[in-house]
Amino acid sequence: PDVMALPPEAEKEKHEWHKRGIQSLVLVPIVNGFTLMGYLGFDNVKTKKSWSDDTMLLIRMMAGFFASAFVQRKTEEKLQESAMRYRTLFEYANDSIFLLKDGVFVDCNSQTLRLFKCGREEIIGYSPSAFSPLIQPDGRDSEEKSNEKIMAALTGKPQFFEWRQRAADGECFDADVSLNRIELGEEILLQAIVRDVTIRKKWEQAMKESEERYRSLF
Repeated sequence: PDVMALPPEAEKEKHEWHKRGIQSLVLVPIVNGFTLMGYLGFDNVKTKKSWSDDTMLLIRMMAGFFASAFVQRKTEEKLQESAMRYRTLFEYANDSIFLLKDGVFVDCNSQTLRLFKCGREEIIGYSPSAFSPLIQPDGRDSEEKSNEKIMAALTGKPQFFEWRQRAADGECFDADVSLNRIELGEEILLQAIVRDVTIRKKWEQAMKESEERYRSLF
């Protein structure tokens, strides 16, 4: 529209635009849902100008494209921030953390390498049964039982259980394991958190033996 024909409420803007020599101006809001993100504007400084309906339609389409691009950029930034926070928690956690895809490990944190006494290349690409004795304390086959837990977790049912683990040097230890389905970007993964409970188990055994000795006195 003609800048000089703007209503009194726009007196300040009219004065500023007139000072810059702007004769005509069109502004189209850039909107996402009910959120105003900005404006897309065009002006004419030589003569007064009217924009055709076809041109206005094109400008509105451009504003829509810009809104979509802004939203996508913000979404990508939030995903990157989320990934960075997750990676920091992942690396500095006190527990061993594995990520599984298609039944094999695809990532692990530093605590995993210390707990299992090996390098990343000895973990990535291997299945959970590679770090377990053949048989669990309940008599179940480790591979069969771990596959059951994995399938249950993939259906969205979080798993929490005790497990006998085996480090790279062959030493076995008891652990509490939680297994959960997570989404990282567009990937569906399983996150396994392993906590060494060897000390707790020894303490429980010692308390049990102490209680049995006490009872034997009476």
